[in-house]
Amino acid sequence: MVQMEHEIADEMKSTIFDWTGHQIRNEQLEYLSTTLQTNYTTITLILDGNHIGDNGMKYLANGLLKNKTLQELSLRKNRIGDEGGKYIADVLKESITLTTLILSNNLIGDDGAKYLADAIQNNTQLTTLDLDNNRIGDDGAQHIATALNINTIEENGAQHLANALRNNTVY
Repeated sequence: MVQMEHEIADEMKSTIFDWTGHQIRNEQLEYLSTTLQTNYTTITLILDGNHIGDNGMKYLANGLLKNKTLQELSLRKNRIGDEGGKYIADVLKESITLTTLILSNNLIGDDGAKYLADAIQNNTQLTTLDLDNNRIGDDGAQHIATALNINTIEENGAQHLANALRNNTVY
């Protein structure tokens, strides 16, 4: 554990912290969370493929809520479900710097989509939200659509939405 703490501390000195596939445990997420609270260097955090889950997301969110520099967060393939989606939504409600959030290939369903939709309604910083390959159905899509209707999306953002809908596969 001590070695991993040193590795985290060393890598957090960089603008990009990429720990894809490290299978981070909750204790390590708790340490990472504490480090994020006072980190003013890292602007991109990539934790893809770590199976963080909802419980781990709770730890991570605590650090993200207090971080003032992070702009890009990628959490692909982490088994994050609706409860984890709520923790992420709490971060989005408070974040003034996060512009990109990648949540593809998780387990977020309609409830998680509702939490995220509530958070993005008034978030003026987020420009990219990737929810590809989750478990969001019609109800969740409706919540997201309503939030986007309220949010101020410009032409470029609308084009990205149109492209996503064009490539959508109905199951």
